[in-house]
Amino acid sequence: MNPRLGPMSDQIAVLEQQLRELPEGAEHLRQRIDLLNEVAWRLREPAQRERLIELATEAASLARSCGYKRGLAGSLLNIAFSHYIRSDYGPAVAGSLEALGMFDEIGDRRGEAYARTVFGYAQWSLGNYELALEEAFRALRLVEELKEPWAIAWCCVLLGGVQQSLRDYSQALRYYERAHALLVEEKDRFGEARALTGIGSVLQAMGDDDRALECHVRSLEIYRSIQNRLGEARALNDIGEIHRARGELEKAQQLHLESLRLRELAGNPQAATTSLLNPGRLYLTRGETSEALSALHRALNIADELKRLRSQHDALQKSTAASLDHLIKLTDEAK
Repeated sequence: MNPRLGPMSDQIAVLEQQLRELPEGAEHLRQRIDLLNEVAWRLREPAQRERLIELATEAASLARSCGYKRGLAGSLLNIAFSHYIRSDYGPAVAGSLEALGMFDEIGDRRGEAYARTVFGYAQWSLGNYELALEEAFRALRLVEELKEPWAIAWCCVLLGGVQQSLRDYSQALRYYERAHALLVEEKDRFGEARALTGIGSVLQAMGDDDRALECHVRSLEIYRSIQNRLGEARALNDIGEIHRARGELEKAQQLHLESLRLRELAGNPQAATTSLLNPGRLYLTRGETSEALSALHRALNIADELKRLRSQHDALQKSTAASLDHLIKLTDEAK
């Protein structure tokens, strides 16, 4: 990858300027494809997904027209990543594997590392933690050899997340903190906020709510400053959970409902389910049974729409069904 000369938005602007200034003609075609893929790979935020797809699709078309395998592999990987950030994990797995095979065929170790990273993220989201861990370690070894701090950081975010899912909180914290330090140095504001989200979540799981709250408030400030609505929704949800644990139910409910509003506006049903379950549980705690039933039924309906994502669907359905069963029992007892 090109050297990082400034904040991520500045890097993207420089690359897009290079694209605009690049002369037309067959002799510049591979350079154009590489630039398209370079810009697309940096578009990490959900709000940038349409632009990512536009650039990657153009790169793929041009790469096919001139038989440029590395360019085609890069564009396929970018499209796979666009599926991942939309919580569409099946195509993310398939696309990253196809790109991995092409990178491996031409001996592109950098491309291999990036493909393994995207594949690992998708497997983590599907609940395949051991496979995700294996791919993350393979990717990390490659990018460490290539001395690419930004890529190292995102491997560490993945490793932190998987270790957190496996409840190895000390290891998760170690990886998230390494990622945070690198992403601050790389001036990746979204990455910095994402690492803070991970650190805060691990601290919550370890019972250190005070430090967790500090991390979530800092991440919230960054998400808002870069207008990342899904990140903002995640931070509000995490802060709401801390207030819920402290018994501050009214404040928790306000935060969860605002998180739900932002997630629904963003059109991310997978994330919206969490923002429905948490208010549902709060309504239940407060004895507001009709509101609890409404929120939990909405979450269950979304789960039914996500059946193609079997592992998430099954886990969510069990969690929601258990909450509904508990609510129904309490309602029957009250009668």
